[in-house]
Amino acid sequence: MKNLKDSRILKTTMSLILLCILLLSLCTSCTSNQSGGTIDEPDITTDYLRGEYTEQLLRDGAEHIFGTIDIKQEGDETSSPEITVFAKEYVEDSSYPEGFYIADKNKTYITYMPDAARTTYLFEGASAEEILTPDEFVSAVSTDYAAHEDDLSDFRESKLYDIYLMEDQILLILAF
Repeated sequence: MKNLKDSRILKTTMSLILLCILLLSLCTSCTSNQSGGTIDEPDITTDYLRGEYTEQLLRDGAEHIFGTIDIKQEGDETSSPEITVFAKEYVEDSSYPEGFYIADKNKTYITYMPDAARTTYLFEGASAEEILTPDEFVSAVSTDYAAHEDDLSDFRESKLYDIYLMEDQILLILAF
């Protein structure tokens, strides 16, 4: 009888100790800068996207492409649009009026942009780019293309971007 009573006390004591350890670990994790196991993200600004975020993408293996884009929306607007990136190169040349020109690298990439991608867009007449969701970005580009139907080719060539790709997905588009 005494062994049975000692065994129950030992089980109860062990259960209480385990419960205390569990509660202690839960309480200490609540005070960290993590939310759901993920480190809290910094404020998303254009400076952050152009600096720390691009460095992180490059460290993670993303490819940087400077160029122009074309957007093709297949089917309904709920499907992901196909984005063609036309690679360009900035070439300094004092014989040109601006001291440089943009050369075509004759290389294209057929890509897609997931919902988690980051984008900025420079609206006509604006002095600074705005951060947009991928859907807002596609809408802004499409609206500008529609407004410049008469000179679409020239307009498209004038809209330059820094694009960061991982495999066939766009992770970041930064407008110039």
